[in-house]
Amino acid sequence: MKGIAELLAILECAKHVSVCGAGISSDGKIGIADIKYVVELIKQYEDFSTMIKGFKETLPEAKDIDAAEATQLVAKIFEIVKAVKDELAKE
Repeated sequence: MKGIAELLAILECAKHVSVCGAGISSDGKIGIADIKYVVELIKQYEDFSTMIKGFKETLPEAKDIDAAEATQLVAKIFEIVKAVKDELAKE
């Protein structure tokens, strides 16, 4: 499937946003210590923008995934959850 790489890339962007969000919110307040997460989001902006633009074309292809591709997507989702948990555990 052509779209599996794009779907995985979208999930990778979601991972970066989620980890940064977890880092920002981990102490319950937004402050100067959170600037590193904002910088990270700014660095990734172009990738995020590209992924969001391609989202509409890629999403319909998700209905045609096979079992191996579904396994890849689920593994990526678990990777995101672990990364967020790891970020929250840093505090």
